[in-house]
Amino acid sequence: FRHGERGDSGRDVSAETSLARWKRATVVATGVAGVALLIALLPTAPEPPAVRPTRFVIPLGGDNEMYLGRVAALSGGRPVTTSLAISPDGDLLVYAAHAFGQDGTPSSRLYARRRAQENATPIADTEGASTPFFSPDGVWIGFFAGPSLRRVPVAGGGAETIVPDVPVISFSFRQGATWGDDGSIVFGTESGLYRVSGVGGEPELLVEPDSLTYTTIGVAQPHMLPGSGVLLFHRHRGWDPATAEIVAFELATGRETSLLSNAMDPHYVETGHLLFVREGTLMAVAFDAERLAVEGEPMALLADVMQSL
Repeated sequence: FRHGERGDSGRDVSAETSLARWKRATVVATGVAGVALLIALLPTAPEPPAVRPTRFVIPLGGDNEMYLGRVAALSGGRPVTTSLAISPDGDLLVYAAHAFGQDGTPSSRLYARRRAQENATPIADTEGASTPFFSPDGVWIGFFAGPSLRRVPVAGGGAETIVPDVPVISFSFRQGATWGDDGSIVFGTESGLYRVSGVGGEPELLVEPDSLTYTTIGVAQPHMLPGSGVLLFHRHRGWDPATAEIVAFELATGRETSLLSNAMDPHYVETGHLLFVREGTLMAVAFDAERLAVEGEPMALLADVMQSL
């Protein structure tokens, strides 16, 4: 989420925390949620040059009376990183947004917008949705709705339930999800990271936090590497993003490798780079996915990115 820009509506973008000012904001979707758009721009060299990212502009508030993310996110004055997803080919943006009915009751759903389109369209059968994510082939969109993990086809059609009752303590906290090329899904809640088949089944607990209190360590933002044998995620302490550490978890052995400190929201791209966020800046570093090793020093790609655990 880029600050200080001007969107299609001509209003300034900001990270203002009051609900009244959020109603007037136009949010520009960039940052780690848009890493798929940077794949073609990054060279195979260890040090990527400065690039000009492609931006989607999402008009929110005002006459639209639409707000990005789930309702609970507004209490913190910002949407969460899991409010947005971009298809593997970089063409389709999907986001969760909510509006308030005439009786004041909020309702959310998913919306889709292709790069060539001016306006987003609602996705059918996604009422109550949050935390969208794509299957590797771009055919399915996974999401949470109430207590369930669901999927809906991009081409249109009804949603299907993958897990009817996700093991969570509070539905207000979603810690991201990733869909592996082996067909499995790993999703995060405040009680840990779980794996389940993309067609349904019983979730398996993979990684659990040291404690279920937010003064200790939590785990979030899973991202599966190609081959689905290694899972990247970050650990964090409390609400301070600077405490976050990116970890590689080998599913066959349970072995963990620490990759980066003061780093969160890992995303591997086919150029051989690991993208992540550090202190409000989108970063890239060369990464050997076979040896699970960072190579060289991280380079800044985009500053002034909204960062949220």
